[in-house]
Amino acid sequence: MSRILIISLLSLFLSSIETIQGQQSIKRNKQTTKFHYVQANTHFGYIDENDEGYFDVANSGPSNNVTYRFLSKNQRLLQKGYTKFMAVNSFSSRVSLQFNGGLADENSRNDVFSVRLQNLGLSFQTKWDRTSFFIGYNTVKFGHNPKIDPVSDFTANTTRKDIGFNQDAGLFFRTPIAENIDGELGVSIGGTISKPLAVYDMTNGDWNWMDTKYQGTWLVTGRIGTPVFNALEYGVMAMSGRLTATPTTTRQIHRLGVDFLKKIGETWKFGGQAVAGITAVDNGPNETNYNIQGNIEYYCKGQWIFNISNGILFTDFKDSGLASQTEGQWINSVSYVFSPHTRFRLNNYTNYTNTGSPDWGVTFQVITGFGKR
Repeated sequence: MSRILIISLLSLFLSSIETIQGQQSIKRNKQTTKFHYVQANTHFGYIDENDEGYFDVANSGPSNNVTYRFLSKNQRLLQKGYTKFMAVNSFSSRVSLQFNGGLADENSRNDVFSVRLQNLGLSFQTKWDRTSFFIGYNTVKFGHNPKIDPVSDFTANTTRKDIGFNQDAGLFFRTPIAENIDGELGVSIGGTISKPLAVYDMTNGDWNWMDTKYQGTWLVTGRIGTPVFNALEYGVMAMSGRLTATPTTTRQIHRLGVDFLKKIGETWKFGGQAVAGITAVDNGPNETNYNIQGNIEYYCKGQWIFNISNGILFTDFKDSGLASQTEGQWINSVSYVFSPHTRFRLNNYTNYTNTGSPDWGVTFQVITGFGKR
């Protein structure tokens, strides 16, 4: 009996040692909370502009650039898994060195290098389900516009073409209004720092820093629709603001639209949006604006991605006597995912307008990077 008791105690002691060692091992191997990632995008091909064709680096779509991204997550929040009220979820930043000029034309080699901020701010998590907000520089929350993402997608973006930018600094908030309805609100400074932080003047050999003079601009965006994780997403969106028109004038914009996104399994994705509104320029003609954007994506065997997108903007200058203007961009893209860090993409694009012949090109992208993300 005593022998059985001794063996049982020894077994219990050994198992407790293994448990303690396991707990110590877990404590030593903490979750990774800081992520550094460097990515390069090379984009070049055949370009036809003004009925003249040449080979050069791409001047439409994602620029040739090297981007550094940093993400730091709240370790305490990761361990607890919840917050009693509100807590910082993460800090993120992304900055890129871009090459904007061309190699074929010597006149386009000035001011070709620029440093651009693409993301900077704090993400907050709250105790309420599906309620979060972001403070800093981020993508304007207006419809399902493509975001600047880790793989430098080449897709049509009517918001950027309409208002001149698709990222801004401010507060971006999301919360549920009902069980299957979310509300989004963004209040930002109207594109004051949407330009490059610095541009290198190759003629003088100097860096020209961004003019941060504030002209009283602002932008408010809102959307009411289904949550982003649904197979079918749809919503109503609005945008209003005062933006820069020229270095000395501003413009009032007001937009109202609808958007949808349909996902079929892991294979197909269909998206689109339609927006209408008015623009009032200081001492200039008033405009009525309409834009439509559509996008189709097909994922094949996890390595091939086929994408077709088209964005059209129509501007009516009302009673000014100016002719109406139509401009748009049609893009076909095929991507091959070589690895989690590297992909190759073949693009065919056409930039068209009702005032001249279309510009088009066939370009090749190589996107690769290293680090943790």
